[in-house]
Amino acid sequence: MDQITFKSEYTILAILVIVIALGYALYSPDHTTFSDNTISLIDPPQNPKSRAEWWKQITGTEDDRAKIERAKMAIEKQIRKMDTPLYRDAGVNGWDDLGPRNIGGRIRAIAINPDDPTEIFVGGAAGGVWRSTNSGSNWNLLTPTPLSYPVTSIVIDPENTDIIYATTGELAGSKRAAGIGILKSMDGGSSWEILSGPTGANFYWLSKIVMNPLNTDILYAVGSWGNVSGGNNRGMIYKSTDAGATWQILWEENIPPISRNIYDVEINPNDTSELIIGTLRQGLISEDSGVTWSSFMGDAPLIQTDTNAVSRRCELAYCPDNPNTIYMLRYVTQDADNDGTTDTWLSELWQSTNGGGSWNVQTITQGESAGSNILATQGDYDNTLWVDPVNCNRVILGGIDLWKWTNGSLTRISKWQDDIGGNENGGNNSAHADQHIIVEDPGYNGSTNNRVYFGNDGGIYKTNNIWTATKNSGWSSLVNGLKITQLYSVDVSKGGGILIAGAQDNSFFMDHTGNGTDLNWGIWSTGDGGHCAIKKSDTDIMYASTQNGLIYFSSNSGDDFCRIASLDGVSGTCNSSWTTTDNPIFIAPLEMDPNNDDRIFVAGERLFRGDLISALGLYIMTWSTVKSDAVTGRQITTIEIAKGDGTVIWVGYGNGTVAMTTNGGSSWTNVDNNGIGLANKYITDIAINPGNHNEVMVTVAGGYTQNSVYYTDNAGTTWENRSLDFDMLVHSVTWHPQSGNWVYIGTDQGIFASEDDGQEWSITPLISQNSGPYASSEGPIYTPVLELVWQGTGSSTYPYYLVAATHGRGAWRTKAPIRTTYYVDKDCDPCGTGSFSRPYSTFRAAVSAAGSGSKIIFLSGGVYDEVPNSILMKRRIRVLIDDGVTSSVIIK
Repeated sequence: MDQITFKSEYTILAILVIVIALGYALYSPDHTTFSDNTISLIDPPQNPKSRAEWWKQITGTEDDRAKIERAKMAIEKQIRKMDTPLYRDAGVNGWDDLGPRNIGGRIRAIAINPDDPTEIFVGGAAGGVWRSTNSGSNWNLLTPTPLSYPVTSIVIDPENTDIIYATTGELAGSKRAAGIGILKSMDGGSSWEILSGPTGANFYWLSKIVMNPLNTDILYAVGSWGNVSGGNNRGMIYKSTDAGATWQILWEENIPPISRNIYDVEINPNDTSELIIGTLRQGLISEDSGVTWSSFMGDAPLIQTDTNAVSRRCELAYCPDNPNTIYMLRYVTQDADNDGTTDTWLSELWQSTNGGGSWNVQTITQGESAGSNILATQGDYDNTLWVDPVNCNRVILGGIDLWKWTNGSLTRISKWQDDIGGNENGGNNSAHADQHIIVEDPGYNGSTNNRVYFGNDGGIYKTNNIWTATKNSGWSSLVNGLKITQLYSVDVSKGGGILIAGAQDNSFFMDHTGNGTDLNWGIWSTGDGGHCAIKKSDTDIMYASTQNGLIYFSSNSGDDFCRIASLDGVSGTCNSSWTTTDNPIFIAPLEMDPNNDDRIFVAGERLFRGDLISALGLYIMTWSTVKSDAVTGRQITTIEIAKGDGTVIWVGYGNGTVAMTTNGGSSWTNVDNNGIGLANKYITDIAINPGNHNEVMVTVAGGYTQNSVYYTDNAGTTWENRSLDFDMLVHSVTWHPQSGNWVYIGTDQGIFASEDDGQEWSITPLISQNSGPYASSEGPIYTPVLELVWQGTGSSTYPYYLVAATHGRGAWRTKAPIRTTYYVDKDCDPCGTGSFSRPYSTFRAAVSAAGSGSKIIFLSGGVYDEVPNSILMKRRIRVLIDDGVTSSVIIK
């Protein structure tokens, strides 16, 4: 058992009180002093390789493209059934958007209308093409949600700017996702069609599309034949000569180890028969419109590769002012001592001034640090460059941060890590980390207009003068409602006034309005944010986490945080902290005990419990090992504590093991192989029925499958497969806190609900009553839902709402409380939100709030004048009249 002490403010009296009360002899080291909107230690940058390995456990390695399409077709069929009276959605009648508005997600595509620079199009890795018509002041999603695949590049026809093309399918992401081919719009983005690729081609992994500037019917697209996680990864070049109506395979690179993904393609603006491409291993040039190719790599004067070194990604750019000048930014790893492991990471900028005939290296940076190496250790993830259109000796290089190369001089001009720590503007003082695309304003001239846009892991950023911008000045975030945040988790106070969430690339952040309208969500750290928890009885106390099991604590409702624990051997930042090395998963589980909100559980290969004691500003956290049977490489992935009995605990592992205890951890039983057994794959979530602890739902990942949801009514003695009737990847599950057979799952394509313990499932409604520039009518659908939590306690004051964390559309909350029963009384005083003590005053209000399966009870008889008097019932609702002679009717 370990004990740590930390505080926001303390006095000698506070120490004495706790020492006497607890009998502890406390050591009180020098305390950390906080100020508003600061954090005492910045975390390391995110690690896309570790994140990718974690995602691979969840998503599997096979290309699920066909299964994804079948799942979307099944969902569309359910949507068409929503108006039927028997549709079952377990009380969910609509969704409200909770934001965040100022914290974006990964952008790999930017295109600006050459005729109207205020019109900007971006493509999100989380899905969809978005447009701003006012220079980024706000955004609207253009692609219908079923077409919201990862967008990797966008090109606008300069002769007719209503014609837009977008490639889909992300090759270099962490949660690598197949696309749907190429999208085309003929009306400025109002509608889209899917362009078919060559017969038999895997047209689902495309990284870039370019257009011949002299004949805009000629298009080139590059990518990969298969999923980069495995399979047939031939690099592919496609060509269309009829504006995308038909495509041919122009060339494929299939000579291991030189082969695989093609990331980049460029057209010589002065000679459109000349193309250059950047692949995983090399750069190549064609002088006959792509029929034949020759490599830039080789012995001098070409681009050389050192012994035991390997190219990992090559990006290329012409200088528009003189296309004989070509640049390559190359990411190289090296095993210098030939021991089988990488020990050197190199970022190389090469220049040719004779059309690729000879090359000279202009700069080489190396090392693991973003402060000294342009691409650091992740140049296969974030790697881009841009050449000044009017000055061939000025280049911007994008890796983790942005670097300026001018006539041989290299300067770092952005530093995201310096611009966080609770910064309530979301980091506008510097560009966000991890650069993927750089685009100049159409009117850029290098003197009076130096405006440039950047797509990175924080969305879209802008500088009005790229040549004077510095690490901490000259940058603006243009997120402004670009709702593509890739959340892992969310928690909410019982009244909904405080939200805290963890996200990919954006650490953890908060909203104190509880309704998503606050643009100033504060970002507290770098890297990836993990699971969070708010103490329900005292919202001053909250916990957050970042990648690899770093645990943070706040005692002032998130104004300050310090690190109290680490599962990865990293030192803490509170007065003292608990540290262990326990090999946690990338986003390690953190769970607050629903029966004792001074207790949290965290896990790596073992399960740990933290108990918080506080008095007069001094906090003591005592750590205990609850499950100690660690197996190397077998990590706990999820934790569930039964509501009503904190001694009942279940854990799931990455290898499919599920274990449970009924005595707080004194003894454990593995239950995953009982009966039909569970699939031996990654356990994403576990839910215990609050009303019957023998009833448990377990969700299993490993790709799209019909072995993803399991149910037991005898605490794991036997199991039933309660999966959807089509293949689906399932991330999360929860029971309704009061209705014993209502259950909800968060899947890779939205939320499904069941009113019979998972025997039948329905997609939740798309209906929303939001209005204004951020309105959405579709809610968390066709997007991964990684966590489902409940807001409220079930009382009249704090009714239950379901809150969802989506990986690509931020956070959502049900429009109305999810109740099994809604009350109506035309004479109510006080009236309220449909509870017994605060009923609705009209039947119409109850119908609007009630989801399928709910009851509406009239508490008083008489005439109810409804305006207008026509009420359309589209849900399966039971109506009772409680006037002493109760009768009921099913309204269909």
